[in-house]
Amino acid sequence: MGLLLLLLLAPMPQDGALETALVHSSELTEAGKSGEARAVLLAAIQDPRARGEVLAQFGPLMDQLAYLAFQEKNPDPQPGDLLEGDVVKWKAKSGQIKVRWKAAPGGTLPSTDFLVSEDGDHLFPVVAKDGFKIRLEGSWAENPTPISVLAGCDEGMEEGWRFTGGFHLTESSPNLLMPRRLERFGSSFEMLHQDTKKLEEPDGDWVYSLECRRGKFIFRVGNKRIGTFETRFPDKVPGLLGFRAPGATEIELEAKVDLEDWKRFQKSVLSSRLGRFRTLEYDPAEDLPIWFREMTVQAAAALPMRKVPDTLAEASPEAAS
Repeated sequence: MGLLLLLLLAPMPQDGALETALVHSSELTEAGKSGEARAVLLAAIQDPRARGEVLAQFGPLMDQLAYLAFQEKNPDPQPGDLLEGDVVKWKAKSGQIKVRWKAAPGGTLPSTDFLVSEDGDHLFPVVAKDGFKIRLEGSWAENPTPISVLAGCDEGMEEGWRFTGGFHLTESSPNLLMPRRLERFGSSFEMLHQDTKKLEEPDGDWVYSLECRRGKFIFRVGNKRIGTFETRFPDKVPGLLGFRAPGATEIELEAKVDLEDWKRFQKSVLSSRLGRFRTLEYDPAEDLPIWFREMTVQAAAALPMRKVPDTLAEASPEAAS
């Protein structure tokens, strides 16, 4: 049946009133007046004389009504509504945010808030400015791999800083030594620090943290301050923060995010959720007028009924036996 038959039953579109209402509704939506925008549309489709226009504009109309229903469900989304992690602090004017992610007992950290590479690098997908802190906690795996903190990265991981704590496994044969390396990779390479002295044994729990203040990085392993390292590229500090940390049980990130990039992130998350809402939750029957339902019944009655074949009756006696 569908829309084609409904269009055949409907009169020709009249004077473009619905199209005008759609435009007005979009303008109200852009102005943050989603309630008024929805009222404009619902009023425009109530008159049965508008049914020709409604059916001709059915796709855009349903998209707009679904969007407005979604807006009513999410009137003023806050960071806590967008992130799976626990938002401890948020200042909308400055973009200062503090988020904490914890693994469930016996489980792993939630990863939906991060961009995750094939190598296991996790990036928080909003640009952080200079003046940030990131802290990692976790436990060493049976087959340990180095833990690293990431800063100033791009989405493709083509450049940025990687701060790797390293370790010295002495309780196995042969011993395994992974050096401590604090370096910038990509087009503007720099080695901030490298050594193999007093590395920790990869057993039990671990803690790593990184701070940045005015182009100076402070890196710690546990409570031990490895040092303060000044970069030659302070203009490249703004970027994505993250980590590669198998066995992580808690991540805490505090930073001042770029507000324009935050808006992009928010729009991306809401757009994804709108698609799921449109497909799985939104029921257009709740918004469409009575005449539309009546017309649907008429269209169904106008369809010719086909006799369902009786396969048993058509089967040959030989097949039946």
